[in-house]
Amino acid sequence: MESLEKNIQAIFNDLEFKYIYRKDDIHLWEKVYSQLEYQSNEYKSSRIDLLNEFNLHGNDQYHDLSLIIFSDTNPIALWPLTISVKDSLGKLSSQGSPLLAPIFKSNCPSKTIKKTLNKCLEFCTKININLSNLTWVSKSTFLNKNQIDNWHLLCLSNGSKSNIEYNLFVDLTKDIEQIRSCYRSSYKPLINKAEKLWDVQINGSSTKQSVWKEFRDLHLLVSGRITRSDKSWDLQYAELLKDEAFLVTLRDVGGAMIGGALFTFSLDEGRYDVGAYNRELFDKPLGHIAQHIAIKELKNKGIKLYKIGRRYFESDNPKPNSKEISISYFKEGFATHTFPDYVHENSTN
Repeated sequence: MESLEKNIQAIFNDLEFKYIYRKDDIHLWEKVYSQLEYQSNEYKSSRIDLLNEFNLHGNDQYHDLSLIIFSDTNPIALWPLTISVKDSLGKLSSQGSPLLAPIFKSNCPSKTIKKTLNKCLEFCTKININLSNLTWVSKSTFLNKNQIDNWHLLCLSNGSKSNIEYNLFVDLTKDIEQIRSCYRSSYKPLINKAEKLWDVQINGSSTKQSVWKEFRDLHLLVSGRITRSDKSWDLQYAELLKDEAFLVTLRDVGGAMIGGALFTFSLDEGRYDVGAYNRELFDKPLGHIAQHIAIKELKNKGIKLYKIGRRYFESDNPKPNSKEISISYFKEGFATHTFPDYVHENSTN
């Protein structure tokens, strides 16, 4: 790690790049995040912590080098940046996923943005050579804007090949009846039925540890094996207690938890994180009512958009499996919009 950080520092010194690591000042990261024009969950500090925990156990080496970028003495941008090594192959990413573009404060001058992005791209090219890779992948994620962003254009002008991923959203600025009118027609009677069948509860910052344990136990039962570390569950429970998430639970007439789904949110964007439903009741409406209740709760909180998740298609590359397509088709039944993310394959040559 020490030699890697020395290489990184040497490259940034050559570029006259000013930064500090998120891990060295999480409070400053959160302060800059609060000043963004659109607070995407992709850049949220608590989400970075969770993804770090997920990825820590799947790599031979894993280093979170997420940066707070400065112009002179002023912090202007956030950049989720990770370098990992598995089977002797190094990878440049944002917590295991395609490298996110640096995101800038709303009042940052365009000249400063373009200058900084050029330095970021040059850094990626140079550090990737150190990792012995010919290509690296980055992403321009949805930030509630209509135009192509500067990172996207910069990558294209430097020879990248771009593909599109599709994500499902609900526009929470619409009134609830308008939103409900966009639901797949077959879902509406199922939601009505579920409201009569189940005791549906929203669990927020006062969620008891015992309720969280019930949800964990249900997830384990449905999964059939331990799929995550205890720490990852603790991190999500902490989000609940900090009022950065809520848990929708479904209980039967006997009080047993038969379904649950966790939703996180920022000032602008809600996100569906994880769900678990009793497999013996898959012929009953479970996920339908959880999504509907979450949409109403996010709207009540004044959040603008709800990101339900990825919409997969047979033509995607790499090709998704049948389960991914089926789950995304289910989610599509609640969406009001589909927005693109642009994935860039960049060459170091």
